Amino acid sequence: MQIRATATSLLEWTGDILAVGILENETELTGDLAKLDEKLAGVLKEVIEEEAFKGKSGTTTITRVGGNNSIKKIALVGLGKSEDLSLDTWRNSAGAIARLATKHKTLAIALPLSQENPDETAQAISEGIHLALHQDNRYKSEAEDKEPN
Repeated sequence: MQIRATATSLLEWTGDILAVGILENETELTGDLAKLDEKLAGVLKEVIEEEAFKGKSGTTTITRVGGNNSIKKIALVGLGKSEDLSLDTWRNSAGAIARLATKHKTLAIALPLSQENPDETAQAISEGIHLALHQDNRYKSEAEDKEPN
């Protein structure tokens, strides 16, 4: 697994899944999210309405974008209330995103960084991904190579 921070815009990114963090009760799409929704023919608004997505902490939804788009699926991840944001919020959100995307090759995560500690926020996101995907196989026996009789 390779984790990279890039300056690629949401509108220019191409790949399997684009995961976007949404704050609680801030589901009105503005800025780049509004432009992305327009580019995807209203899929974001549609998913928010159909799933009654409110951005509550720990909630996720994923849908196929369809058509001839550069993004195959879009995932929305609830971050909770803005006043409750902490490093654990980003760690847990990144873990939820990683679990949603285990069968895909490319994933982009668009989570807001803390203005006070952007480096710590990025580290928490990386930690959340690694922790969610880690498999402890220390005590599992090796697979036996049995030949058929």
